[in-house]
Amino acid sequence: LEFIHTGDHEMLREFLQRPPDGTVEGGRFVLRGIRRDGKIIYLETYGGNLMYLGRPASLATIVDITSRKTAEARLMDSKELEAIGRLAGGIAHDFNNLLSIIVGNIQMVKEDVEHRPEAFAKADAIEAASVEATQLVRELQAYAGAKG
Repeated sequence: LEFIHTGDHEMLREFLQRPPDGTVEGGRFVLRGIRRDGKIIYLETYGGNLMYLGRPASLATIVDITSRKTAEARLMDSKELEAIGRLAGGIAHDFNNLLSIIVGNIQMVKEDVEHRPEAFAKADAIEAASVEATQLVRELQAYAGAKG
C-alpha cells in the first residue's frame, strides 16, 4: 500500500478481499501509484484471486499507463479548445451580422441629421464604436479559426 495513492487504498483492499474464484481474469482497474520520487503514476491492473498450493492468492499484472493517461488528457484539452473555437466563431459571426445592421443604419441616420451637428456627432460616435467592435469581431473570428 505504500506505493499506492491513499485515495485508491480502499479499491485495492476490496479487490484483495474478494474470495478466490479460480480465474486470473477476475478484475481490471486503474490505480494511482506513487514512485519513490513522489510522482503520481497511473497503473492499470489485471488479475484475480485464486487458490495456489491450497492457499488464497492474488495474481495481477500491472502496467504503467501514465503516458496513455497524459495523452488522453491532452486530447480532451484539444477537443475542448476546438469546441470553444467553434462557439466563438458562431458568436462572432452572429455579432458581425448585427454590427453590419448597426453600421448601415447609423450611416443613414447621419445623412438625416447632417444639418444637426449635435445629433451628427452622436451618430458619428456610435459609428466609430461599431467599427471598433467590428475589428474585435474579426480578431475573435481569427482566434476561432485558429482553434476550430
